[in-house]
Amino acid sequence: MDACIYARKSTNKLAQKETIDNQIRICRYESPRYKLRIVDVKKDTGTGTDDLNRPEVKELIHDAIAGKYKCIIMKGISRFFRDVEKGLHLIKLLDRHGIRIVTIEENFDSKHDRTVNGKLDTSKITMYLMFAEMESKKTSERVKLQQLEKAARGEWNQAQSVPFGMKYNPDTKKIERKFPENHTVQLIFDLYDIHGYSLRRLEHYLEGDNPENKIYMGPSGADWNQHTIKYILTNEAYVGDVVYNKRSKKERYYVTPELFGKTQDDVWIGYVKNDPSQVVVCRDAHEATVSREQFGRVADILASKASRKGIRNNVGLLATIAKCAECGAGMTFKRGNKNAQGWIKTKDNYYCMDYIRYGKRACGSHHVGAAELESMVINDLKELRTNKEMLDQIFTELRSSIPNKHDALAKERARIEKAISQISIKTNKLLEKNLSGDISDEQFKMMNENYRSELDGHVQRLNEIKSFLNMENNEAEKEAIFRNRIDQIASIDNMAKEQIRLLLLQLIDRIEIDKSLNVRIFYKFSNSSTVRE
Repeated sequence: MDACIYARKSTNKLAQKETIDNQIRICRYESPRYKLRIVDVKKDTGTGTDDLNRPEVKELIHDAIAGKYKCIIMKGISRFFRDVEKGLHLIKLLDRHGIRIVTIEENFDSKHDRTVNGKLDTSKITMYLMFAEMESKKTSERVKLQQLEKAARGEWNQAQSVPFGMKYNPDTKKIERKFPENHTVQLIFDLYDIHGYSLRRLEHYLEGDNPENKIYMGPSGADWNQHTIKYILTNEAYVGDVVYNKRSKKERYYVTPELFGKTQDDVWIGYVKNDPSQVVVCRDAHEATVSREQFGRVADILASKASRKGIRNNVGLLATIAKCAECGAGMTFKRGNKNAQGWIKTKDNYYCMDYIRYGKRACGSHHVGAAELESMVINDLKELRTNKEMLDQIFTELRSSIPNKHDALAKERARIEKAISQISIKTNKLLEKNLSGDISDEQFKMMNENYRSELDGHVQRLNEIKSFLNMENNEAEKEAIFRNRIDQIASIDNMAKEQIRLLLLQLIDRIEIDKSLNVRIFYKFSNSSTVRE
């Protein structure tokens, strides 16, 4: 019988290359025992928990179904998949097309491992797949834990991938400044922060559009672009911090795979943001390139530019902040008109955006004078700054509301953790029943999916609770930041328009204006904004 050897490596390390060569030698040596003639070899570079997106697996299945060989032989089932559901799905798919599967380590042969009625007996291979999955998860968790511990100590996890202008020190396992590239990083921060360069202007400057016509070498020798520059400006490594586990690898099935040239078996794999409670931060792990003060100013400028939507093009101070209390739409700023003599015909106003778009059928205009609204907001901030007793009372009330919620969430967290533990016990018992033959593979799959769905719901809620409890610990820091920012109101009359808008964005969550022109200001006192009327 013509056969194809399948061998897999999960990394590009030399040891993995030796492993894959060893797999092929073993399969060639054992093939005569199964009366096989090796006609092809497939080497897979994907990880064991990946899906059918792996090109090598797609090619393996396509060639087998096309009749190029009638058997697939591999050293062990862990080489094929380390996921029970996916592994079984693939084995059954191949079996339906008459493709024989042989695994040497488990002595599994789909030609002989059949039930009395001739169906594929998956009990043994299910057990081995489960062991492979458990071992893979344990290894992954062990590696992840080691990486988290390294990050917590301020060590760098990826020696081959360090930020531009930094280098990896194998002795300390930390990163340190690398010159002259690090001077370029400092220059980028100074030009953006001190000299007011935009990302586009910075790109041109680094590419040679500067007084010295000097071209600065980019990361890995590549040309500069705005994405790379912004990545540098937002990278905490330059203030001496190691921040790890921001994102995790996730997968999900395509809802409409045909739109992306995919099939029902294909799975999207990408990285998504983790809950803040899962992120590891080690402050002052290595020498900083820029000060925290400068890094903070740059972050504020980036946030301001993302929110302001063209402040220089006649956009009001409260654009994106002022909201219509009736329909929830934003209040758009409209510049007034003057006659030929310079006399004001109509003044600057904020209008409900839905009214501007759709007219009275959507909402009323309830326009409000821009100068009056902006003046009222600034005066309220000035009063809040000078009235220390009022500000102290607000924060006292906020702090007093936290313990009750904290206790309730702590109890809920304990209940959820207990429920997760019970699901784990039930899942282990379910596996034992399946392996002993008390329940079929179909029953196992159905019940296991129910447990998994229940577990996902508990884990999601647990992460939400952890996130809140983590944010709660930062309340004192947030209060100090707000008090420091509101003190800047003292010099607001001497600020440029962009500086005023940035400060308002930092202090105010939103401003609601109803049809009677009543104004409610929601300040960013804490996690949930607080209202003043």
